[in-house]
Order: sequence, then structure tokens, then C-alpha cells
Amino acid sequence: MKIILLGAPNSGKGTLSANLNKALGFIGVSTGDLLRKEIASGSELGKHISSLTSAGKLVETETVITLMQNYINSLPKDANLMFDGFPRSVEQAKMLENIADIDAVLFLDVDEKTIMERALGRITCPKCGQIYNRAWYKLDTCEKCGEKLVVRSDDNEESVKNRIVVYKNSTYPLIDYYTSAGLLERIDAGKDAQNTLEQALKILKCIEAKQ
Repeated sequence: MKIILLGAPNSGKGTLSANLNKALGFIGVSTGDLLRKEIASGSELGKHISSLTSAGKLVETETVITLMQNYINSLPKDANLMFDGFPRSVEQAKMLENIADIDAVLFLDVDEKTIMERALGRITCPKCGQIYNRAWYKLDTCEKCGEKLVVRSDDNEESVKNRIVVYKNSTYPLIDYYTSAGLLERIDAGKDAQNTLEQALKILKCIEAKQ
């Protein structure tokens, strides 16, 4: 099964991705990870990608699609895959269809007030990248590696509002596109992570039963 996770920043995509990996063995297809891996390989393509990112430029969609296709081809054909952070436009969605048959698009629906509260309460481990929230995590150090937690410089009200605007401009057309294609599944992600996971598992179970 191949799925796409859609949702605003702080909607819980990262947590759901990790939980689906544990529950059903879903493998995340992260554009960021693929680009970093290619850069680290020292290949000509990696050097090209590095030159773009160093200059603050976006990597061409064609390059990202090529890296994704190579990665997908390296996995078992029956692997459960989830795309998070891609596609970001209808154009990219159409290009993705050339390399993967998408079974469902899970849209994590969260109101702006909740997004703001989550963002402003977020604390991050600068060493391992683990993310916590003051609403439920009361310690000052990471439970995984013991590093002192910090607040990201862009986790302020103005930055969060800007991220929401960018998200709306890029994601809303995708919501319409995948709704028209009959693939969009809406999840109420305004509650806790377990509730979000249970909704996702119910949706995926129904889809699997129809295949």
C-alpha cells in the first residue's frame, strides 16, 4: 500500500508516520533524507543538489522524482510506503503518479488555534531531533539522549502564521485534487496521537479490505 500524509505544520504527521511504521511497517519516503543521502554519496548529482541547497535554491522536481523512483525500486515490491512532505503541488502530484500508485491520501485536519498552541509549546532536542511539547512533557532534557531541550527560533507566533499561509496556498489545491480523485481521507487530528492513529488504522483497514 502507498499513501500520502497531508497536513499543516504541527498537525501530527511526523508522529503518525512513526506510529504507522510501528503498527504496519510503513516506510517513510522523505525527500529531505533522500537529498541528504545523495549529497553524502559524493556523486555528480549529489554535488549538483548541494550547490542548489547551498545557494538557497529549490531542487528541481524532476531530480526529486528520480531519487524517489530509485529508492522505491530498491525496496520490495509489496512494501508499504508513505510520502510525507511530497507532493507540494498538483504538478508534483501528477509526476508522482508516474512512479507510484497511490492508494489513499490521509489529510490530518487541525484548526489554526490548535496548530498555534502546539507550535508555541514545542521543544526540540538539538542532538537527536526528538520533538516534545510543554503541554505533556515537563522535563528540560531529552528522554532519549539527555541533551538539554531548546525552542526553535521559528516557533514564534509570526513565523507560525506565515507557515500556515504557505501551507494553505500549497496544500488546499492538493486537497481538491485528491478529493476529485476519490483518494482523500480526512482525519480529525485535533485530539491526541493515539486517536489520530486509530482513525488512520481504521481507514487503511477498510481500503485493504476493498483491494
